[in-house]
Amino acid sequence: PQVHVRERSPLFFYSPSCDSCVENARVRLEEREDEFHFVGVSGSVSRQTIVAALEREPERFTSSALLRPILQESLFPCAAYVGGEAEVRYFAQVSALPPLFDLPELCIVPRARFILLEPRIVALLGELGLSTEQIRLPESALFEALAAQGGLSSPDALRDAFIEQVRLPFSELADKFAAADKTLRQPVEKAEAKLREQVAGLFERYRLALGRLDGVRTDRLRKVLNNLRPEGKEQERVLSLPYYLARYGPLLRTALEPNVDIPAMQQKEISL
Repeated sequence: PQVHVRERSPLFFYSPSCDSCVENARVRLEEREDEFHFVGVSGSVSRQTIVAALEREPERFTSSALLRPILQESLFPCAAYVGGEAEVRYFAQVSALPPLFDLPELCIVPRARFILLEPRIVALLGELGLSTEQIRLPESALFEALAAQGGLSSPDALRDAFIEQVRLPFSELADKFAAADKTLRQPVEKAEAKLREQVAGLFERYRLALGRLDGVRTDRLRKVLNNLRPEGKEQERVLSLPYYLARYGPLLRTALEPNVDIPAMQQKEISL
């Protein structure tokens, strides 16, 4: 579920007039017997007051995320709602509501999703020996991949090998100590845990050093990430079409039109 559903809470917010409420603020309600109590602030309102306010002051009510599509369909019915990946998942949760309001089933269409590859970015990927699939990995993993190209060991591989080397001696030591005194096993295990904790900091410093080792390749990787994963987000959520229209003009339409499939369940890579 994209939205948490609270028990005994209606799918709308109410804007009360009370001393402890910020002016025009809306509150969530929780039903208790024949009253609705405010969530987060003190106060309550009777069911009769709510019904009367719906008739006289509808501006006091705002829809929640789950009720908004129902309000939308009641006021402005649409043939289909074209949404992104997260929105489509969200509407799957809403699908139980239309029959309760005598509304037709909502028609939800996944919109076309692209990742646009500019020639300079394709060239940088080739120089780095990375694929577009790898760009989705965490930055630390990408820097490690670059370091591996230079023949350096992965921090995770080094750490795992080291831990395996110290684990057996500590285990043997714990058994020998425990044979003399069972209470000595725990101090040995604590000593091993403390060593692991201290060494973890060293491996993290090594990981950071790998990222700084090759300034040229690091700079190239930053340029790729700034274009394909700007701010760590999907490209389309930061750069959007105006950026590419300004750079490529009508050529952008030529590249996009053959790839606009509705519905589009997967993101497409398009070279410009």
